[in-house]
Amino acid sequence: MSIVVAPNCLNQCSSKCYLVGVTMAKKRVTSIKVDQELWKEAKIFAAKNDITLTELLDKALRKELEVTKMNETTFRIDSTGRRRNVGGGVR
Repeated sequence: MSIVVAPNCLNQCSSKCYLVGVTMAKKRVTSIKVDQELWKEAKIFAAKNDITLTELLDKALRKELEVTKMNETTFRIDSTGRRRNVGGGVR
């Protein structure tokens, strides 16, 4: 079992708050270039929804990757020369 100090809680109260049994996912620090207006909208959206930009970007990336996975379809050619769906994608 791990004990992690909840950083948002430390900003809002004087006592320490802990999340018990929760482990933080490994994060990678990186740099990206983003359109200025898009970044401004993202910051406003995150603030209004009480989430961090990291959480917003994680959600957006996961959603986009999931949609892409759903749209990918693997085919094989059967004995008649027709394509047959053998995995992935929406049927």
